[in-house]
Amino acid sequence: DLEVRIADVLRHDPDPDLRADTIIAEPPFGLRVDRDTTMLDPRLRFGIPPRSSGDSYWLQHVVAHLAPGGVGYVLTSPGVLFRGGAEAGIRRNLLLGGWVRAIVALTGKMVPHTSIAPALWVLGESGPSARGNVLLIDASKVESPEDEVAGWLTDEQSLADVPHAHVPIDE
Repeated sequence: DLEVRIADVLRHDPDPDLRADTIIAEPPFGLRVDRDTTMLDPRLRFGIPPRSSGDSYWLQHVVAHLAPGGVGYVLTSPGVLFRGGAEAGIRRNLLLGGWVRAIVALTGKMVPHTSIAPALWVLGESGPSARGNVLLIDASKVESPEDEVAGWLTDEQSLADVPHAHVPIDE
């Protein structure tokens, strides 16, 4: 079943009690955040995103709404992977909390509204065997990564033809 609502989820969470097994999010890149609406938001347990970009807000929104064992897939601009300040702290907290399973660097022009090459974040509580490692995949030169991602995330053998690494969160 699907229920669709139109809402500004960064300003007001329309269903704070929602917990989903799968969440797919393709939020707008670089959306400004109204600082006043974030200070008491329970979704922001990993840190307050900078006003200049809500990209890390979306990651936290998805994590807040995952059911136990659930998986979230979020497309972000690549800047979320390397910007400092508050976003670096949020990244660190997500990693240390065991919420980042994988990050896939995708090709440019995959998203209709920009030619920026997006990053796909795969979020969810890591199991004991995976805790402490993040799968990094460079699919920036793959012809149709959308046809391959599911295999890469579920079958170690399918990673043979794509640059990848299981990186300890310490690194």
